[in-house]
Amino acid sequence: MEKAFTATIERTVRNDSTCQVRGRHYEVPTHLRGRTVKIGYSLLFPERLWVEDGDTRMPLREVDPEGNARRSREKAPPPPPDVPKTGLNAVEEFLKRVLRPEGGKEGSHA
Repeated sequence: MEKAFTATIERTVRNDSTCQVRGRHYEVPTHLRGRTVKIGYSLLFPERLWVEDGDTRMPLREVDPEGNARRSREKAPPPPPDVPKTGLNAVEEFLKRVLRPEGGKEGSHA
């Protein structure tokens, strides 16, 4: 019966994995960033929102800016160690061999 009292709207998910509905921002699963998604809601309970991804319904929750500010985040991995430069450029060497094969000189005529 509840299905008869549901509606959907379309929204584009921002790069920060949020979308806006009725002036409020909601968190959306990160794999939907940049996509246009269907947001469903019940006409009986309009505060309950979900995103439809294929046959799957995922409930949405309103963004909590204060909670997000205090949430622990994964630390960025350390930068790779400095690798000493050899002075060789493999691409450059390959191009020299392909464009100027050994044994023949440029500009020489037989």
